[in-house]
Amino acid sequence: MKMNTYNNFEEMLEKEQNAVIRERLNDFYLYELNADTRVIDFNSSKKERQLQLKGVDVILTKRDNGKSFKVQEKITYKAYPSLLFEIEKSSGKKGWAIDENELSNTLIYYVDGTIYAIDFKELREYLNNELLFNNLEIIETDNKNVKVPIKDLKKNVKMIKYEFVDDFNGYERKLVY
Repeated sequence: MKMNTYNNFEEMLEKEQNAVIRERLNDFYLYELNADTRVIDFNSSKKERQLQLKGVDVILTKRDNGKSFKVQEKITYKAYPSLLFEIEKSSGKKGWAIDENELSNTLIYYVDGTIYAIDFKELREYLNNELLFNNLEIIETDNKNVKVPIKDLKKNVKMIKYEFVDDFNGYERKLVY
């Protein structure tokens, strides 16, 4: 099955720059993680370009202790019962989801008003183990992705689910699990 919308780099950058989503992500980082946000701008410098090519979209700095950590963001506008994770680039190299050279500590998957905050180390270990021992559904675009049901991720990887509930006064942040 071919799906070309999952892996267009320019399209992903455009989604990451959506003002409403950016505001919601920044609010999540500030109010739930107590962290200030520095968004990495691919076009601003060679250093930021290198960070983004190594999977860093945002650097968060905790307000209480000054500790920084790196975040990779994935954004999609339509909710599905599964999430996609890149396991092989079109070049044949490891995809971001299983590449131990990626620098991010946390994966933030924004899905149509829901945020999944996923521990990247646990995700890599889980995906590598599942790829070795189980028959996961592979989705091919210009690369190879694995489709993993959210319920399976919840059972096997440290993950927080957070929803934005829109109302007439804006939106409310709600921790689900």
